[in-house]
Amino acid sequence: MWAVVHTSLQSAYGLAAALMLLLTLVACDGGNGGGGGGDSHVDTYWVSIRETNPPTSPDQRIVQESAIQLYGSAECDNCPPDEVSCPADHPPQPSTINVTWTNRTTGETGIPFFNGIVGSCICIPFFPCFVSYSHEWYTRPFEVGLAYGENLIAVTASGPSKASGTDSIRVTRVPGTVGNLTAAPGKQQVTLIWDPVPDAASYNIYWSTSRGVSKATGTLIAGVTSPYTQTGLVDGQTYYYIVTSVRDAGESLPSGIVAATPGWMAESVATTTGRTITSIATDSAGKAHIHYANSASTGTGWSFQSYYVTNVTGTWSSLLVDQSSSPSYLEANANIALDSLNTVHVSFVNSSGLTHAIYASGAWLREVVDASASCNASLALDAANKAHIAYFTQTSLRYATNRSGAWTNVVIDEFQSPVNCGERSRGSLSLGMDAAGAAHIAYERHYLDGSIRYLTNRGGSWTVSWSQAYRGGGLSLAVDPTRGTVHIVNTSNFPVGLAYAHNVSGTWTVEAIEVCCGFFPSLSLDTAGRAHVSYDFPGDELRYASNSSGTWHSTTIQSVASMGNTDIALDSQGNAHISYLSQEGLRYTTNK
Repeated sequence: MWAVVHTSLQSAYGLAAALMLLLTLVACDGGNGGGGGGDSHVDTYWVSIRETNPPTSPDQRIVQESAIQLYGSAECDNCPPDEVSCPADHPPQPSTINVTWTNRTTGETGIPFFNGIVGSCICIPFFPCFVSYSHEWYTRPFEVGLAYGENLIAVTASGPSKASGTDSIRVTRVPGTVGNLTAAPGKQQVTLIWDPVPDAASYNIYWSTSRGVSKATGTLIAGVTSPYTQTGLVDGQTYYYIVTSVRDAGESLPSGIVAATPGWMAESVATTTGRTITSIATDSAGKAHIHYANSASTGTGWSFQSYYVTNVTGTWSSLLVDQSSSPSYLEANANIALDSLNTVHVSFVNSSGLTHAIYASGAWLREVVDASASCNASLALDAANKAHIAYFTQTSLRYATNRSGAWTNVVIDEFQSPVNCGERSRGSLSLGMDAAGAAHIAYERHYLDGSIRYLTNRGGSWTVSWSQAYRGGGLSLAVDPTRGTVHIVNTSNFPVGLAYAHNVSGTWTVEAIEVCCGFFPSLSLDTAGRAHVSYDFPGDELRYASNSSGTWHSTTIQSVASMGNTDIALDSQGNAHISYLSQEGLRYTTNK
């Protein structure tokens, strides 16, 4: 039930009555005013529509309901006299005042219920408190019908001794608000999709290249339906959108803002359930290969599923890599890498431990690397196509490789308290290889000592070369194979939100990509050693940033409610390929 609001005239009348009471010491039988029409010297009955919820803006009188309820007060001829005492209790009194309401837009009219003559205690600073009486009235819930668009509703009070008085309000009925608006970028275009509003006849789109688009500032595209594709846009420019529904003369409140950057092509890959993690790689032809995994409760335990999808044939095809069950929580994790022969390697932690798999001759060849692994893993291949994996056990960070032909593993860092896999689930560990076959690892110790660490075995033994304060939210490491430099992106402490660190000059330098924030980042380097980063920005935005121009520039690829991580890979031409999670499942985007 919606309560109509309007500026009440009753308080002004009470103040006049109080002053009259003090100056004349006689009882007041009513006030003048209340919105009566005609000659200002004509004595009229006052009437008001009670202000039950004072509005802060005119938008609060915009409603979606087909009818409303009214409340209010009116003057009465036979009220008890005002009293200089509070409170006062009187039995219900009859009223000689007639109150009617009319929706002047629809022509509908009605008589509200008489709720009794009510005494209200009014206190004014430096004056005595007094009781003032009024005729209270109300309509039935949803009795006053509304047309779409603006409705002028008037309430009139009439009686035997004065002219009629009127108060009025304006209420705008609009169709429902647009929900689940998404914006998918393409080449020089953006496609908007939203859920239909049952009572809408059409929709209006407002767009802008400024982030705070509104009905007042946006450019209007009127009378459209979903889906709608806006063409002729500039690739690389981010566009922001809101959508409203329209019915007759009524236009709804705007939807939430979405954004997209033309030049990127986005598409759905798979429907996912539970907590999902994704990883992407590209082959020599620039085709995408994605490994994703999810974990979900079965009611009696947990299930873990791992899939491999690719668009090598031009359409997405999917293969099951692994599925297992576990009586306890198993965090989703996924890694993928392609060797020089375009053979697909994946790694993950399932109920058997850390597993490495190769897709060969139409089948997955699996091997358990370490049964003690508990969560997370990061996979990289060296120049000889051998696998290297960093991962967590309950009490340590470990590194495993099959460089010698058989799997070996070593403990790199031991923890005094067990690792919380749920807290280390998304992007808390990243491994890269240089051209000489040395491994480089960045990992979070946020839940141990509030830091991230970078270490390498380039000198023959594992050495911590750099660390910094860290607040969680993901990290990613990449090694420039030509120059041997190390690059790390991570969510850091204030004042740097999404940070980029590198040792290009021989010492570590930290730069800001986003001074606010950025979560679950993924980093890839082009052949010039420039960085390309995908990440989740608060407000449900998938963003891409690069310093390829010499300075950092970021764009919003798509507004999407993220439910997991992002992962980026560059092809041989420097085009970016990103896999990411949304409410609708696994998605893929590229600027190829």
